[in-house]
Amino acid sequence: MGKPNENNSMVVDDLMSICPHCGFLLGVFIPGMPCPMCGETLL
Repeated sequence: MGKPNENNSMVVDDLMSICPHCGFLLGVFIPGMPCPMCGETLL
């Protein structure tokens, strides 16, 4: 998922798209795609 940085916190390597309506998280970054769960536009 990420790599620890010098502060021992995680750095996220991959961008992901999330649905602002139902919270569905898509493992890839495709903003503007309709959410497969509710049909809202992914961010």
